[in-house]
Amino acid sequence: MTAAPALGAIDSGHLALVARTLQIAPEIWQATLAAFEARLPPAPRGETADDETDRCLLALAAAYRPLSPHEAPPLPAAPPRPCAACARVAVVPLLTRRSPPPAGDLVYGRCDHCGHGALLSDPGDAASRARYAGDDYFRVRDAAGAGYDGYADEEAYRVRKGARLIERLRRASATPVGTLLEIGSGFGYTRVAAERAGLRTAGVDVSAQAVREAARRHGLATFHGTLAEALSSPRSGVGRGAFDAVLYQFVLEHVVDPVGELALAREALAPHGCLVLLVPSMEATEIAAFGASYRSFRADHLHLFSRASLAAVLARAGFAVRELESHCNIHLLRGVLTAPALDRLYASGRGPDLFVLAGRSP
Repeated sequence: MTAAPALGAIDSGHLALVARTLQIAPEIWQATLAAFEARLPPAPRGETADDETDRCLLALAAAYRPLSPHEAPPLPAAPPRPCAACARVAVVPLLTRRSPPPAGDLVYGRCDHCGHGALLSDPGDAASRARYAGDDYFRVRDAAGAGYDGYADEEAYRVRKGARLIERLRRASATPVGTLLEIGSGFGYTRVAAERAGLRTAGVDVSAQAVREAARRHGLATFHGTLAEALSSPRSGVGRGAFDAVLYQFVLEHVVDPVGELALAREALAPHGCLVLLVPSMEATEIAAFGASYRSFRADHLHLFSRASLAAVLARAGFAVRELESHCNIHLLRGVLTAPALDRLYASGRGPDLFVLAGRSP
């Protein structure tokens, strides 16, 4: 195993991407690079990919965490809370992410049984839905991490990513996929890719801006509201048992009750249909390195999933896992780890994103 390349050798575009994703000033990352390179011990003879990850991530955490603007003192012990995934009373406080008003500090907990992550400072259903009501959500990522900056300008990138997702869905599905329902379909980018591939699509989104933009940009009709409301509305275009696939693409983490939500998705699926989830991971190695700056600790993420908690949520909602793997769209650790070590990290389930394909339980 060869030593990882020096972080300072990474191109400036990647450095800017890291700073933007972690929501830190570039100067903090530059100082991190210098401290990492000074702390990184040489690779021992015969080092494995897992050994490399441990060596490099220990040095990176020691370099970054003292400089992080998001770190807070350890949390005091508190009585455990019920877990939204496995239903055990086992969620205990894990960390606080410092965040300015109006969101305030974010307190995250983790289930001692299934590893599920939960935003303990969750503002509640009404406040969560109100967050998506204005036009800023798809324009600005706020100081607490909520929202998206540049979403409107990322059409080509997101349509290409959607096309890859649809191609993968069709390969993985045991039966032909001709109809797709996307929950939280945004401006319709993945639906565009699906329609170009010959699928008939429908969308649901709680954001009025998303509904308007999908229609203006692509002529796509989207139901404004929740899936529960769509299933109850005869004019929604979302019928029970009508879809070969239901997609939640980085949406389920925003939902107050993931088990109840997926039970509704089961109602929308045809008997042979499949459920596709992309969600943030609570098992990501990045948490050890970046702590409270981890990309998915943000005010609009009520849940972060482990592989075990995903299996629990799916089972309680009437699904069985067919495929589950971890991956990464933004490779923050490129340059920290060699390509073989990164590949091993994702293959072992420790990437920041989880992909799941599930079918109805027998």
